[in-house]
Amino acid sequence: MKELLDRLYLLSKRHERFIFDLRGNCLVYTGVVAAYKNDLPSAAQGDLACAVAHAWEHDSIVVACRDGNGGAVHFASCRLFTDQASAERFAQHNEQPTVYNLNRDLEVQVDSSSACVRALATGLDTLVWTKQAESRVRPGS
Repeated sequence: MKELLDRLYLLSKRHERFIFDLRGNCLVYTGVVAAYKNDLPSAAQGDLACAVAHAWEHDSIVVACRDGNGGAVHFASCRLFTDQASAERFAQHNEQPTVYNLNRDLEVQVDSSSACVRALATGLDTLVWTKQAESRVRPGS
């Protein structure tokens, strides 16, 4: 375990932000990540050992992000998704304000409005199926 913590700590010195898969023992470069709700006491929030312990119990994904103000690195246990909408629903459920889209290197705000409509407005590739579109498509046509 100490070797893993040392590796993650060294990675945090070289990268502003990274996503690490504990099971695969590798960096993650594609997908959308959303953090779990942080129920830890304030002294333990963002702690590497706590984030790794939580990640092992859940999805084995750890995110590290350097704070722009003081340079401190914050670690969190996350879940990796292949689509934006699912990541946003998970983030809402876990009271997280953002998700991070690795494919676009973009942090996306999460709010209570429709994730699909907001994704179209921001230019993300998402299909929205409406009742009007459904009425125009008839079986056998």
